[in-house]
Amino acid sequence: MRKVVGLFFIITMVVVPAIALAVSFDCWETGMSINEVVRVAQEHDLPIARDGVIHLRKGFDPKLIDDKFFKASAVYYRTTLSGRNAAVYLRFTDDPKFIREIVVRVYKITDRKIFTDEMLGILSQRYGAYRELKDLFEKTYEWLLDPYSRILLRVGGGEASIIYSDLKINKDFEDQRRQKEKESIRKDAGKY
Repeated sequence: MRKVVGLFFIITMVVVPAIALAVSFDCWETGMSINEVVRVAQEHDLPIARDGVIHLRKGFDPKLIDDKFFKASAVYYRTTLSGRNAAVYLRFTDDPKFIREIVVRVYKITDRKIFTDEMLGILSQRYGAYRELKDLFEKTYEWLLDPYSRILLRVGGGEASIIYSDLKINKDFEDQRRQKEKESIRKDAGKY
């Protein structure tokens, strides 16, 4: 039974990214494989590395693409957006590795109101109406593009995050994680 469930999740993860509508930012789309990420980063000369690796590269460096890169749950690169320092994070599913979420973090926002108003205008023009979500610590705005795609804008302090999520891939990812957790607990059931 476990093999059937595991096979189902693998098939789902392989087929769904090709079927679901992708959410995109710049040259990235949810559903892209980790191999596509490497190819696109190389084509665009982006200094991509696995999350947690601190580097000062200005362009693509194949030395940063090692075995640990292909096993990472997220990769990132630093860039400049709208004249500000920013980082783009690509969050992956477990094996097989597909982008499930794109997170853009913008730093050193000096006037939060101007930045928020401009971003709301840009994102609304492209994605339509948004709704404001209740949050104690930061302003959060949500665009639901379709049943499978969501964009969040979170602005707090001197930084902002724009999160592009593929809800279908994320749901499958969470279901797969829950199944693995249950199997891990059951495996040691006799010890309890």
